Amino acid sequence: MDRDDRKKRAIATDVAFHDWCSSVGIQTPSVRLLTTPTSVAGRGVFATDDMAQGDAAIKIPGDVVLYSLTAASFFPELSTEIERKKKNFRDRKKWWHRLKNRWSGKKYDFTDTSDLWQAELTQYSLACLESKNFWAPWIQQWQRSDPMQKLYEKDISSNDKDSIMECVKELKSNFIPEEGILQIRAAVDIRIRRYEELKDIFDLSSNASTMYGLVTSRAIDLGNDISAVIPMFDMVNHSADPNLVLSFIDETDTFELRARRNIRKGEELFLNYQDESDSDNEFRALWSAVQWGIPGTEASLPVFDNATEAALA
Repeated sequence: MDRDDRKKRAIATDVAFHDWCSSVGIQTPSVRLLTTPTSVAGRGVFATDDMAQGDAAIKIPGDVVLYSLTAASFFPELSTEIERKKKNFRDRKKWWHRLKNRWSGKKYDFTDTSDLWQAELTQYSLACLESKNFWAPWIQQWQRSDPMQKLYEKDISSNDKDSIMECVKELKSNFIPEEGILQIRAAVDIRIRRYEELKDIFDLSSNASTMYGLVTSRAIDLGNDISAVIPMFDMVNHSADPNLVLSFIDETDTFELRARRNIRKGEELFLNYQDESDSDNEFRALWSAVQWGIPGTEASLPVFDNATEAALA
């Protein structure tokens, strides 16, 4: 496929995503998703009109957000199976089971329940694709390109030391040069080993690893032990100095992305994925690189070009 064909395909893909948004009630009157080198990530959301501080750039109905409760309504049998495996997991946490595992030389000692949602949303997302559920056209467009995702796509084991070290070196070189090799290695090991634990708990197939990497880089914490992937929100790139902020309107059950400041036509739109309450900058940089594929140091924004301006016209 030559350059022109790739460009045409990218344009068609971006248009198809907006068509899907319109079909499910997502309002994007002043923004557009574009695949363009102007974006910090090669694909991003841009303003098609000037916006004043406080303006709603994107409105997303609550019932199109993907999380365990909304997904369970479409896949009740899968939901029942997931709950059964979660119950088995809770039983395995009881002291006598853990002692038995120690005696038998089991590799893991399962005690954490805080991130079971990662495996849940992975299974629901795969089910959406398989059944061509209404979320499928959106999920098909999920992208991630970073060293951790390469490991997930290969379904790497924690025993594959060479592949893990290759990932660590790439993270060190291109994402978090200020961090030490040992710290990065520890963070990568934790992520890979935790995925292996979740595979064991939920009997995940080998083809789930790619989706696991995509889901965990897109989901956000909504509070009340709910983690979710929000359509269109997940297409907006990260910046430590964002121009959008997420809010929830109870009266209309709607998520809104509003301008934090005045935004001019043609600007790329950004959200801050990181937890600002976390004062440990070193930990935050490590987690951002390993969990989301976000460089620890902010990249300079590309210069807005004429081709992108024409696409927004």
